[in-house]
Amino acid sequence: MKEAGTHAIAVGLPEKIHFAFDAERVRLSLAWRGRFLDARGTWFERFTPPAKPLGDGMLQFPPGLLIAPLKAAADPWPTSVPVQFRGYRLDQRGIPTFLYRLANHDIEERITAGDQSQLIRHLTLRHDTDDVRLWIRPLVGKSLSRKGPFQYATASGTTVSVHGLSEPGKLRQQSDTNSDWIMPLPTAATTKIELRYQW
Repeated sequence: MKEAGTHAIAVGLPEKIHFAFDAERVRLSLAWRGRFLDARGTWFERFTPPAKPLGDGMLQFPPGLLIAPLKAAADPWPTSVPVQFRGYRLDQRGIPTFLYRLANHDIEERITAGDQSQLIRHLTLRHDTDDVRLWIRPLVGKSLSRKGPFQYATASGTTVSVHGLSEPGKLRQQSDTNSDWIMPLPTAATTKIELRYQW
């Protein structure tokens, strides 16, 4: 897929909320509503053109990882972090849970649809050692506004709320036109987080 690369995993949900996961860069790349995907080229053509979403309401996620190690909150978000994709497992409905390892942490990510056309990212982190502090970056945008201690929105109307964390994190101005919202992750042996995207 153009947005998710040559190792794209596209998932269509019965709630008409769909998404594409880039298994090479280990990141959620795109979500959309409505019709699912035209995969004819993948199945029938020798020189495969990129598969295209057939729906509308595209939501593109920022480049880079959702979770990354930072020494301090003021540090720039890393552009390259070693991460190992370990495949996925399917539940009875056929929804995948993506498995990857980052900085001594095993991460599971399951993506579902919620009420009111929400996309929900369910994250579980388990770690061997706590020598590296991880942060999560739920939202990036030109102008972010605070809607609550654990909720921010972009100027275009995309809203993200975070559940499962006790520290609301920091809003940072990365440039004249770009801000990001980062939150420290706890050092507990197991952490469960839920991110809800409304757009």
